[in-house]
Amino acid sequence: GTHCAVTIAAIGNNVKGVVGVIPNADSISGIKLHIGKGLTGGGSGNSAVVLAAVAACVENGANVISMSLGGGGYSQTENSAYEDVYLNDSVLIIAAAGNGWNSGISYPASYPS
Repeated sequence: GTHCAVTIAAIGNNVKGVVGVIPNADSISGIKLHIGKGLTGGGSGNSAVVLAAVAACVENGANVISMSLGGGGYSQTENSAYEDVYLNDSVLIIAAAGNGWNSGISYPASYPS
């Protein structure tokens, strides 16, 4: 997740060779990153902790939440929570589809909302 956030927020012309979606330093005003930790450093966790991190991001004014995680099966509780964030808080949630090199369905990326 941190790697993705840094890549997104990398300001152009930074002499580092990496450019995200912010072309220059003048464009950064109004852009705020909030890191919501949903997993341990080893990549383990559970849906309750991930949903708490999502709620913290929403409370801190997120418009987009990018989650570099995947795993587990379908959960109506999770589906409803993500749908609520999308429909009632107008927050777009993007989740990784997994790194398993297969065509299996991964959640939360496969929830319809």
